[in-house]
Amino acid sequence: MRKWIIFITVLVELRKKKYEIIKRLRIARAVQRKYKADAIVFATIHVITFTYLGIFSKLSNGYICIHHATISELRKRFCRFLFSFYRNHVFHVVSELFLSEKLIDIYHVNKELVTILPFPIQRFQVQSNQSYEIYDFVALSASGSEQYINNIIEYEKRHNCFKKAGIKVLLKSSGITYDNGYLTVISSHLDFTEYKFFIASCKAVISLNGDDFISVSGPVIEALSNSKYVIGSPTAMLCDFQRRYAPVVRTADCIDELILLICNFNELVLVSTEISQIAFNKFLFDHSEQQMAQSIERIVQLL
Repeated sequence: MRKWIIFITVLVELRKKKYEIIKRLRIARAVQRKYKADAIVFATIHVITFTYLGIFSKLSNGYICIHHATISELRKRFCRFLFSFYRNHVFHVVSELFLSEKLIDIYHVNKELVTILPFPIQRFQVQSNQSYEIYDFVALSASGSEQYINNIIEYEKRHNCFKKAGIKVLLKSSGITYDNGYLTVISSHLDFTEYKFFIASCKAVISLNGDDFISVSGPVIEALSNSKYVIGSPTAMLCDFQRRYAPVVRTADCIDELILLICNFNELVLVSTEISQIAFNKFLFDHSEQQMAQSIERIVQLL
């Protein structure tokens, strides 16, 4: 029987807690030696500290690194240099195809060492006793672009597009507030009950991450899990999803185009209902427990 050790490291800024991360990495290596584990899983890694320890000199294929923000770090030349020391000596686990393609095609990781382990489906239901306001479109990401939000507010002030169309839009910001009765921007914290309600009761989710965002957006995954359309900026994730799950995912290159997609949403849905259902079903299959189990089985077989 295989023995696995799950080791969770904390992703913090190097200049603040580098010694704490190094301590955890040393513990990980000591644990593997003591228990002779077949595999040790790092739930998060930091490119610099993972290398700083010199752990790459002792690496075996039993190390499994789950990538979150790591791939964004690799845009820095120094991080790419350090990553090159161990990129083909550990297993890499990512949650989506576009991240796998970046590791293989851009950062030259052996494709046999990369596995996609999709996020699980998150289904939300609207409870009859919940009295929150219902919005047609919501953008709830904590990492949304404040510039995009400002641009949408200014556009609405000039043209009253949402007001004229009778469309209610909710945007989550880190510090901006606005409300004209149709466009509402909040900066207050949303508890998980509110968050689930807004996702489950909306028509579509808006993704407003910056174009340089190289990660997975939780609200996008949760939107598609609940058969909600997604409209947003052309991030790596949304461009990939538009290719794989059109027409339920649409990107807009500018604010004018984004607002046009929102205002013409009903026409878009009516034209492509059957095709949309096929796309939703494909997303659900790609993120099913069956696919997750196959990914884990593949990792086990390669160890």
